[in-house]
Parts: sequence; C-alpha cells; structure tokens
Amino acid sequence: MLTRDFAAIIRRRRLVMIGVLVLAVALGIATETDRVQIWLPAAATTLALTGVAVALYTRASRHRPAALVVSRRERAFVAPPSAPPVFQAAAFTLLGGPLVGDKVADVISREYLWPVDAALGATWVLLVAVQWHVAAGRHGLRLRPDGVLNRQALGSHFIPWDAFDPALPLAAVGHGLAASYHRPDLVRRRGLGGGRRTLPADVDPEYLIRVVHEYVNHPEHRTAVGSEAELHRVGAATGS
Repeated sequence: MLTRDFAAIIRRRRLVMIGVLVLAVALGIATETDRVQIWLPAAATTLALTGVAVALYTRASRHRPAALVVSRRERAFVAPPSAPPVFQAAAFTLLGGPLVGDKVADVISREYLWPVDAALGATWVLLVAVQWHVAAGRHGLRLRPDGVLNRQALGSHFIPWDAFDPALPLAAVGHGLAASYHRPDLVRRRGLGGGRRTLPADVDPEYLIRVVHEYVNHPEHRTAVGSEAELHRVGAATGS
C-alpha cells in the first residue's frame, strides 16, 4: 500500500521525460555533424541507451504492485504510474532524435525525395507524441466514491459500484480483469476501447479484486474513497 500523492509522482515523471527529450535532441544534432569523432560516439550512445530502455521496459512489464496511490486532484485511488510506458516512450524518443534529425537535414538541403523525408519525420514525431501521451500517467483505473473509471487513450469505461455483482465483482482473466455485473444497464462507455466487462490489471489483480469487493459490499465506506486515511483503512481491511 502506498500513500504518495499521484500528482507528485507525475511531476517527477515529467522531469525525467524532459531530460530524455533534451538528450535525444542533443544526440540528433551530434549525429548530423561531419566529424566522425562526434557522430560515431553519438550514434553508439543512442543505440546503447535505446537498448537499455527496451530492456527496462521488458523487466518492468512483469511487475504489478499490490498498491494504490491517492490522486487528490481527482479524489480517487489510482494505480501507481507504471514504469513500462515511460521506458517505451524513452526508447522511441531516444531513437527518434537521430532519425528525425536526419530527415530535417534532408528537408533543409532539399535532397532527392525530400517530401518523403518530411512525411517520415513527421510520422515519427507523431509516434513519439503518442508515446508521451500514454506515459503521462493519466490513463488506467480510478477508484472513485461513485465507482470505477477505466480511462484509456481513446475512450473511457465507467462502472458504478452498484453495477457490480456483489458475490464476485471482478475475476482475474489472463493479463487483465473481467467484471461481473448485477446492473449492467448502469455501465457507461465513451469513445473507443475494450469490452464492457474487460478491465486492465494495472496493479496486482488479487489485490484489486479484494479492494473492489470491499467497496461493492460496504457502501458506507465509498464516500471516503480518495483520502489517505481511507487508503490505510481499506488496506488493513483487505489484508494488504
């Protein structure tokens, strides 16, 4: 169980990503120089750091903490911002520095098929922007006083507490969770996304199942969701 403020974690994450962006731009500029003493080490550094980011992404993807953090801004319990999207965004950004730098240089010099280079460069910038959007930490599950919000990049999925089946509100299925409903008519969806019964397991599935079961079957505690005191209480109540 964690009680760190969600906003503070996001601020630190943004600082890390800004640092990665500055490094990627510097490497992109360095790889466009004519001096082999500069561009060769810059290219090697880019590949090495990208490889490290991919390796860290692979390792971090296997870990799902049995923890929630407080989001005071949203008055909700949320999963701690996960590391894999950050490492993935870092890999795209680092690799994109030299790639976009090369395309920009081709466009400036009006090399043959420079419009294609411009399109490729713009596409990579868009890919990096999407990765940053995902890494921002504003997606995933939110446990709120009124229910569970599943916020994804292209849509959202809201389940009021009273919509869940009290006997078995959630069950672990593969790498995610499946919801069981007593009142499916209360469930609301917006935009694109997964099915009405599919939820991501941003934290340890068994831990999240116990927490959701607590609020589905004890409505008197719902109004306190989003406070540190309640996070401590539900942790003690669920044996977390």
